[in-house]
Formats: sequence, structure tokens, C-alpha cells
Amino acid sequence: MSRNPAREWIWLGAVLALCVALRLHNITVPLVDTSDWRQTDTAAVAYFFYHLGIQLLHPQLWHDGPGPDYTQLELQISPAVAALLAHVFGYGHVLLRAVAVGFFTLSAIPLWALVRRRFGPGAALWTVLCYSLLPVGIYFGRAFQPEPAMCFFGTLCLWAADRWAERRSVGRYLAALAAAALAVLAKLPNGMLLPAVAALAYGPELWNWRAMFAPRRLLQVAGLVLGAAVAGAAYTLIQGHISAHGTKYVNFIVTSLGDSYIAGAQSLWAFVRHNVLGMAVTPGGGVAAAVGLYVLLRAGRRRAGWMWAWTAGVLVYAVVVLRAIRFQYYLMPVLPWLAVLMGLGLDHLAAALPRVLPRALRAVPAVLAAALTASILTGGLFQIQGYWPPYMTWYTAGTAMNRALPKDAVLILSGTFNPTILYYARRHGYRVNPLTMSGLQADVAGGARYVIDDGGIDQCMGDYLAQNFPAKTYGGVTVYTLRSPLPPAPTQAPPPGGLGNCAS
Repeated sequence: MSRNPAREWIWLGAVLALCVALRLHNITVPLVDTSDWRQTDTAAVAYFFYHLGIQLLHPQLWHDGPGPDYTQLELQISPAVAALLAHVFGYGHVLLRAVAVGFFTLSAIPLWALVRRRFGPGAALWTVLCYSLLPVGIYFGRAFQPEPAMCFFGTLCLWAADRWAERRSVGRYLAALAAAALAVLAKLPNGMLLPAVAALAYGPELWNWRAMFAPRRLLQVAGLVLGAAVAGAAYTLIQGHISAHGTKYVNFIVTSLGDSYIAGAQSLWAFVRHNVLGMAVTPGGGVAAAVGLYVLLRAGRRRAGWMWAWTAGVLVYAVVVLRAIRFQYYLMPVLPWLAVLMGLGLDHLAAALPRVLPRALRAVPAVLAAALTASILTGGLFQIQGYWPPYMTWYTAGTAMNRALPKDAVLILSGTFNPTILYYARRHGYRVNPLTMSGLQADVAGGARYVIDDGGIDQCMGDYLAQNFPAKTYGGVTVYTLRSPLPPAPTQAPPPGGLGNCAS
């Protein structure tokens, strides 16, 4: 790869343009594709920030009561940025997705700069190309969730720590500390980066034990790591405590990693096969990463020590994800690490091997590297092809309810915990699954006046609602208008199989 700086920037610009282009697919579609529940949760926070002002300690959602429904979440950076931009461009799902695409694309720049300084311009360009093509990042890099901002501040904090090690000034140290703290605040999984931050912060002093344990340097590096960790923990605890004293409170923090708690895919091996190997690594990427590991082993601990520290953090994180949090988007913070390995491998194939091959075969490694890169993209698009189709029913039904129902209407969303309808209805509500008589009575006492039946109500409850309350269809979804007090539950003899939820 040429060391012409202008040419390097041109190539980088081309890769970043490709990164953006791949994430424009379906950008105008409402937030009703895969991971719609997580996107509309994040969008709800942005909506309230836009209308009520940015209250970072009081993020609000639409579900679980009449409202306000406060929640404990990571620092809401993307919603805050979206809310500010909405005052200029208007609030809508295109803007929300554009914020996500912007954060993810920007995250490639500090990653490129870091790898360029540590391993050269060729490895840096291959790294950002792989980073742009990995299928998990193609989909979730344009989904309005915390992950794109998490990736940006994650790569930024690594680069900032490296820059401080290059020239130790107060300004660079404070910048590195701020970047590390924002990385963990953006989402707690970025805590896996802290070993790499420490290794990069030591710079040439890494593995020089006398220099590493000199009091001044030890305090400085420990300050970076502990400052970021304390910032993340303190915000999570303080914001959760404040939210818990609001009208409603939803705790999203995983408090148990025991065998009984699994979020996301239930099958470990299906998750590994489809999501980890198929969408985060890909077959071509796996070959390139294997070569990259070989390059790291040859690079020596002084040159590649930060990568081994990063690898240790990734392995600890992998245990947590594979054991308890098997959501696809929890693979996002691993993508920069994977991309570096792949970039090193492809750079080695394209540049190093030709020197030891016969002249007639010197083009083979470059062709192989290009083929492996293409396989990452084509294999990845095959893996994520089912992620794009939107489920428009929830959007059309929700927007219809937004126009028709009273502004203070409190809904009961039955049969699903997915809050997408509530988001597009712009109405607070309870999520219940299944709907029972006791639950219905409690929710009505809490202010609910409408029941949304999207096909998740059993026959007995459906008959009870149809016989006692007027119904109207919104976008293919039936909504019953309740009255208080509720008519008594059915008392007739149970049909074969029992009364189902009516008996509860």
C-alpha cells in the first residue's frame, strides 16, 4: 500500500462512502424491521428528549403504565444527538437512522488511525474495509440503538490512549480520560476495552516492569481505567436510583448471569453458528482473522501487546454474552477487534507473501485477499437477508391509533411485550402476555381504557372482550374500548380444555 498521505485519504474516503452506502438500504422504512423493539425503545427516549428537553437522568419510554415511565439505561447519547438535530431537520425515523449510520461510520476513522500508526497504512485500510463489510455491522450499524455510538466512543478511546502515550501532555490525558469514560457510559460492554486502553497508555513502556510500576505512571494509567469504570458504574447506579423514584420504573440491567437467565437466543450453538460465525466473523473473515493471529504472534509482545490485552477483554466479554445475553447486537463491540485481525491477515496476504512467491504467482495473494473480502460481504448479505422485511402492521396500526384515540388514552398491549405499537401510537400502555382477568382488572384500575388484540388473546378472553366491549380495527389490529367497572368474568361451564385465561 502506498505511503502517499493524499492517496491514503482518498482510499479511506472511498471505504467510508461504501460504509455509508451499505447502510442506506431501507433507511426510509419505519422502525419495524428486526430489533424493532430495541429501536423503538431508543426512539421513545429521543422523542421525549425532543419534546420535553434532554434529561439524561430521566430517559422515558411508552410502556408499563400511564406514565411517565422512567427507565435505567446507558447514557442516552444517540437520542440526545437525534433530539438536537430534530429541531433543525424534523423528527422522524430517517433522521434517527441517519444518526446511527453517522456514529458507526465515524467509528471507522479512529480505528483506521490507530491501526495505521501501529501496523501501517495497508493494514489500516484493510481493517476499515472489513469493519464496513461485516454483516452484523451492516444491519445494526444503521439501527437506532446505542451500539453505533458505543462503537464510535470505543474506537475513539483506544486511539486517544495511544495518542497520549505518543506525547504525554495534560490535554491529551484529559481527552483520553473523557473518551474512555464516554465509551463505558455509551454502553457497559465497552468495559472490555479497558485492558487495551491500559496497554496503549503505557506505550513503549509496556512490559518494562520498572517503568510500568513507577508511581506516577501507574497512577496515570490506573486513573484512565478506573475513571472510565467508575463513571459507567456511577451513572448506572445514580440514574437507576433517580428513575426508581419516578412514577414508573423499568430496570433493564441484567442482575443475574445464572443458568436460569438467558436473554435472546435460547440455543447456544444456534447463536454461535448463525450470529457469531455467520454474521460477525463470516467464512472469509475467519480465514483472514486466522492469518491475522499469525501476524500478531510474529509481531512480538511489545508491538502487539495492546491487541493481546484487547483479546483478553474480548474473551471475558464472550463468556458473558454466550452464557446469558445472546442478542445479535451484543456482538457489535467485538467488530473492531475482529476487523483488526482480518485487516492484518489480508494485508499480510496482499503485501507480504508476494516477496516469497515466484514472479508468476505474485498476484495470487492480492487476488486471494480481494476474494476473501468479497466473501465477507456476499456471505454476510446472505446471512442478514431476513433482517430487512418490515412488519408494517404495527406501524400502520400504531399511527392510526395515534390519530384516533384520545391523547391521554392508556392502552393494554396483549400477547406481546414488543412496544412498537405503543411507540407509533404515542400512547402509554401496559404490556401483558397472556391477558388474564386478574391482570385486566388491575390494569383498568391503573387507568387503562383500551385493549389491543394483535392475535395474542386466547379464545375465552377474546369472547369475553367481544361480548362486552365495542371494538374497532386499526390497520388490521382490533382495539376494544373498556368501561369501568368491568363486567363479571364468564361463569358458564368450561369448554373442553378449560377456560384458559378467563379463569385466572
